[in-house]
Amino acid sequence: MLKGIHDYIYRCKVNVNTSFSLICTLLISGSAFAKNEIVVPMDLSSWKYQGGKFECQLIHAEVPQGKFYFRALPGEKLSFESEWNGNNTGLNVATLYQVAPPWLPDARERKLADVNITANSIVRFQHQIPELLKAMAASQWVNVAYSGGAPSVTKSITLPTIRIQQSLTAFNRCRANLPGMSVEEARTLELPFAFGQRSLTFAQQNKLKALSSYLAVDASISRILIDGHTDNIGSSVVNLNTSRQRAENVASALQTLGVADTRIDIRAHGERYPIADNVTQKGQAKNRRVTVRLVRDSERVVPVLLPAQQIEEKQAPSSNNQNTTQNTTQSGTKTAPKVFSEASPETTKVQS
Repeated sequence: MLKGIHDYIYRCKVNVNTSFSLICTLLISGSAFAKNEIVVPMDLSSWKYQGGKFECQLIHAEVPQGKFYFRALPGEKLSFESEWNGNNTGLNVATLYQVAPPWLPDARERKLADVNITANSIVRFQHQIPELLKAMAASQWVNVAYSGGAPSVTKSITLPTIRIQQSLTAFNRCRANLPGMSVEEARTLELPFAFGQRSLTFAQQNKLKALSSYLAVDASISRILIDGHTDNIGSSVVNLNTSRQRAENVASALQTLGVADTRIDIRAHGERYPIADNVTQKGQAKNRRVTVRLVRDSERVVPVLLPAQQIEEKQAPSSNNQNTTQNTTQSGTKTAPKVFSEASPETTKVQS
């Protein structure tokens, strides 16, 4: 497809009868004319970095063919995205290539990924993108090809990586500082527990680490609600204590990761608020959980009880009874977050 890249590129100015002029780039290759291959001239090619706390972009200078850029999001989500202008009728597959620059004696291409083209104008590649970025740091170029059922229905564009190092370094630095999860993932996090499990698994600790990285960059989160639950196996007193221990272990892990205990509220519910039928083992497994919910400083938590729960709430202890425990760390003793046993998490409404 790109055998002609190692030949030379030139630009020509074509005068049109209507007195308009058209700047065009031609790839000197027999296949170039048949397949509509375009190589952006090196003096017109540049990359810029743009980013913030929740998104990073490495953007190629806009060309008449469209927009082409790398995009990084929280949770280590990384993609290369193509927004090709014009009509893509008859084109159904987009292919991403790593291409050697034309001055190398053996300018070969390496196929990285295929993506189906949909009605959406944005084509998103998500496979082998880290490898492509490393190759670009070593002077490799990027090629995107759109193809259809017939060889004549094909177009491609090659993007040089001239003067990319500074922008690429900034982009990679931004990627490294992104949170481990998105706002949608962090807003409500659910940790399932095995029967009898109280301590956190390695996978659960990693999830909480990702959550803490989000909390470190979102200063608008004022409260973290941690709700512990169990199935209905065993006595209600034991289940209440088990749910509290699970929630406290989650809170302790977050504190170890740097989350202030003043932001954390622990609520233990035991078996009171199942989300599945406790008759089956599958349902019981769903009910053994700790949920972590984030509340912004512009929101407030309002209990909204269902009719059946209103009767149960009247018989429950007052929400003013709080249990305060002590957690000891290497640096000394500090007061643990507030512990509640009354509020229903499934009927708690967060209002802006």
